[in-house]
Amino acid sequence: MEAVNKNESFHDAARHWESDFLCICNGDEELHRELSQREFLKGLLSLLKMMSPESGSKYKGTPTGSVFQVLGISLDAPPAKVDSDELMSKASKLSLDEVRLLSLYIWIEFGQGTMRRLTPVGPGEHENAALKIHGDYSTWKQMVVANRM
Repeated sequence: MEAVNKNESFHDAARHWESDFLCICNGDEELHRELSQREFLKGLLSLLKMMSPESGSKYKGTPTGSVFQVLGISLDAPPAKVDSDELMSKASKLSLDEVRLLSLYIWIEFGQGTMRRLTPVGPGEHENAALKIHGDYSTWKQMVVANRM
């Protein structure tokens, strides 16, 4: 969000634009690999801390909720202090098939050349977003890296 809001080209191009996106990121092979990295897991936890308990509770009974339960991460309450070694150990035991079941939802709101909000949300939220984008983690990562330059 910070990088987008510092980008003068984006600001100029989108100064009259108002819209929102619902981005759905699905697990894939690259996510499976990165789940064994401490820094990645820290970033994931920081993202989950941004999610409201109401949004997180919408993952109950979903494959994503089940995977996070295996990891010992509650999505319907603010994430508690997590032992990173224990989390890495649990994450390293996830199969590729389990990781492919993950789907994280992120709602982004743009207006007048700025990104106003970037919020992780639960399944079924912001279904009326102007644009819905589904993609695998590796594709999302390529887009983010390409836009940092």
